[in-house]
Amino acid sequence: SKNEFTEYESDLSDATCLSKLLREIEPDHIFHFGAVHANSRDMPDLELSQSDEMLKCHVNITQNILEWQTRNSCTSLIALSSLIYTPQFPRHEVSVEEPFNPQNYYGRTKLQALKLIREYRRKFGVKSAGLILFNHSSEFSKPEFLIPSIASNLLNAHRSGKKTLIKNSQQLVDVSNAHEFCRGFYKIIEKELYGDYIFSSGNLRSIQSLYVDAINRLNPSLISLFEFDDLGAHSPSMFGNIERTRSSLEWRGGGDSIDIIEKIFKAKIDE
Repeated sequence: SKNEFTEYESDLSDATCLSKLLREIEPDHIFHFGAVHANSRDMPDLELSQSDEMLKCHVNITQNILEWQTRNSCTSLIALSSLIYTPQFPRHEVSVEEPFNPQNYYGRTKLQALKLIREYRRKFGVKSAGLILFNHSSEFSKPEFLIPSIASNLLNAHRSGKKTLIKNSQQLVDVSNAHEFCRGFYKIIEKELYGDYIFSSGNLRSIQSLYVDAINRLNPSLISLFEFDDLGAHSPSMFGNIERTRSSLEWRGGGDSIDIIEKIFKAKIDE
């Protein structure tokens, strides 16, 4: 049968509003995946203009959910961010035990959320999982993020036949298929293992390799329309150690992000 959804509008950063809403819904599981977010280029401006909204969304809502859980029988999964860490060198592998070193205000608010989750688990036995998410994409991602932008560049080249230079093409990135992350989230609920988990592809690859693999799958002749510089390989980069996540949850990993490029490209090519 078709899934049914009901939309509610409420200020969840206000504890009274959240409690009123949750009393009406009586949820078994709460997923807090809301975020005030932008790509790396636009994030500094967003932090200046919407720092209050970030705090409310990432910290206040998290605390209100956790507080609700102390009085009600339900679980929560709270989306955090790899930006609670900062890479110190190329190919920096990050584990759950890595010392925290937030990259920006966004990362600091997500770290505050993680500390709240740990505090409520320790003090009150709240069943809440902290999901430390590295880069991931789906066909629903904002167009300015990396994977959708690659699909867009391939589509533009296909339509125009013009050559495109990809800058910093040797930059290493850790990027996953968001659908595979979701499969891991449900594993947490199935197995009732509420802890902190890193979700990542578990490796790094260059931006150029994403283009080349996508082109080979979609239309090999497009390769002649792209030029790649030799910059970015030595920039600090990080990826998540997913061994604990993989073994505890019997999770197969971050999947194939090229699938997402292909899906976006094919959906738009006939528009």
